Amino acid sequence: GKADIYYPQGWSFIYFLREAEKLGHQPFKPEWNHILKDYLDTLVETNDPDKAVEFAFRDLKGGAMAELQTSYRDFIVALK
Repeated sequence: GKADIYYPQGWSFIYFLREAEKLGHQPFKPEWNHILKDYLDTLVETNDPDKAVEFAFRDLKGGAMAELQTSYRDFIVALK
């Protein structure tokens, strides 16, 4: 089912946000450091996953989102 895709993808994105910078992955933008905390704080406050996603990614428009996606993909592909 979809959980077979969503769980590993979600896990790997959280791993990227928590560890990529520490592991020296480039590019990793400092402005990405707030995403996970903003998502979790907003989710707790509103109990609304859509609002949490919207708030966490509020600064990533156009090319900035594509840059995050590319960096995430490259990080995951390079994992051993």
